Amino acid sequence: MSEDVANSATTKIRVLLIEDESWFRSYVVPSLNDNGFEVVGAAESREVAEDYIVKLDYDLALVDIELEKMDTTGLSLIPMIRRARPNARVAIFSSYLDPRSDLVRRARSQELSVDGILRKFMDVEKVHEALKAIVQNPGVVWVDPTLRRARPSVAVQKMTAQELRFLRDYARRPVERNVWVLVTGRSPRDFDNRMAAVKKKILDFDLYPEGDERTKLSNLEVYEWARARGLHFE
Repeated sequence: MSEDVANSATTKIRVLLIEDESWFRSYVVPSLNDNGFEVVGAAESREVAEDYIVKLDYDLALVDIELEKMDTTGLSLIPMIRRARPNARVAIFSSYLDPRSDLVRRARSQELSVDGILRKFMDVEKVHEALKAIVQNPGVVWVDPTLRRARPSVAVQKMTAQELRFLRDYARRPVERNVWVLVTGRSPRDFDNRMAAVKKKILDFDLYPEGDERTKLSNLEVYEWARARGLHFE
């Protein structure tokens, strides 16, 4: 979706819904269509999902993780979505996500560059708001299950795309440097260089006023700063 389209109040956001439960489709589709979205396809099987992914035009793919009737998972379809529609946003949802213990799927979601993660049973108005933000402002990360959204800070606005990707990656990982290196497969020097640039921008543009004598942040402080701005899945 272009910037003009994304910012238009009159243009509906085109949604591809992938959900195997008919009762949920019958609830979600009219709810979205009545609130600024246009559901261009609602796939109930893997065959239909794969066909819609390639053939339809959509701004947002809304994918259930648990697709038991499709004999697959929603995460397995995301690479196909990325290849078919690289500019589309991808949001996943689930009835069973546990923000404290479901580490495997959260890590896999990050590897697949999922744009948003939602619980299946939430206040419908918050869901609409979350989905619109995921499409219109990719700098916003929605946090399951509370959907706390951080206002973009000056430091976030001043970061490069590479720095922001690193910060999101780091903020979803344990704060220990050696764990980050092990999980990502990158070098310790790469971690240090990226973190140094992020810390400098946080200090220069966000945390401390001009002329403050403090010149360093701990990794824990960076982690807490990122958490406060929604750059995580915790």
